[in-house]
Amino acid sequence: MINRDMVVSKETLLSRVWGNDGEAVDNNVEIYISFLRKKLEFLKADVSIVTIRKLGYRMVEKKGGGEPA
Repeated sequence: MINRDMVVSKETLLSRVWGNDGEAVDNNVEIYISFLRKKLEFLKADVSIVTIRKLGYRMVEKKGGGEPA
């Protein structure tokens, strides 16, 4: 939440979560982002994770109707 509205690349997520020596690949990020989105939806969270094509992911606050702002 500290980096809300900031775009975070897949490479950054890979290195920060799995480390530089990890054997994780880009697909791991996509799978875990999917898990997180489902969990946020289940919890009826006021935030969602959106994909910024060719750049990465961004967490945004939902406005009244449940749609990302």
